[in-house]
This record gives sequence, structure tokens and C-alpha cells, in this order.
Amino acid sequence: MKVDSGSALLSKPIKSSLRPAKEIAIILLSSLLVAAGLNFFLIPHQLLSGGVAGVASIIGYVSDWNISILYFLINAPLIIWGWRAVGKRYIVLSLISVVSTTWFMAIIPQVRLTKDPILAAVFGASSLPSVSALRCVPADQPADSTLSAPL
Repeated sequence: MKVDSGSALLSKPIKSSLRPAKEIAIILLSSLLVAAGLNFFLIPHQLLSGGVAGVASIIGYVSDWNISILYFLINAPLIIWGWRAVGKRYIVLSLISVVSTTWFMAIIPQVRLTKDPILAAVFGASSLPSVSALRCVPADQPADSTLSAPL
């Protein structure tokens, strides 16, 4: 009689039930790190990031509007479009990411951790893409199976 076969049967439901919680925890952690990277390195020196964060930063620098709110407002139409084009599960996870990044950007103070803008650019540029990649690849899938929208 094998004792291991019973534990294998019990571990599959536990692992599958913890998967959504693990995904949300990774999204929340990466949102915190993205917001910290923006508020500690890029925004205090008026440096730019790529994508929606960069567009929100440009508009915020020019207009003095809140960059975190702009980040949310620019992402809103993309989330709505994605609901139809990509699928509900992926967009719900993306919505969690956008809302949590917006919230973390609002509560984390904009502090200039370094006086050197080049050093801030290096830290900001090296931290944000790696954190964003953390969101895209589920822990149980190989790196070449990232989630992407159909063209």
C-alpha cells in the first residue's frame, strides 16, 4: 500500500485552489514595486517610463495633474477593450494590477532617493521592466508562454 498516492490526490486540489491567491499576491507585489519605482526614482526627477505610465507621466508633468489618476484613466479604455478582445480572466487580473498600482502610487510618497538623475534613470529603467515581467509569466508555466492579446 502506497501512502504517497493519497497525498498526491490531496495536494492537487490544494495547489489548484491556491493558484488564484498566488497570482493575486504576485500582482499586488509587482504593483507595489512598480509604484515604488515610479515614485522613488522616475517621477521625482521627471523621468519617463514606457507605455501607459510614460504617457501618464508626460501629461502629469505638463499639466500638474495627479499621475496615478492619469494612469488609471488611460488604462480604463484599454481594460474595456480587453474585456471583449482578450478574455475575462486575464482582464480581471489586469484590472487588479491597474487598480493596485494606482492605489500604491497614491499612497507612496514621491521621495527623491538619489540626487543624481542618471542613477535614478538606471534604477527606474532596470526595475520597472523586470517587475512587469513578473506579472506576465505564471509561476507554473515556462517563460515562452506569456499571456498576450490576439492580433
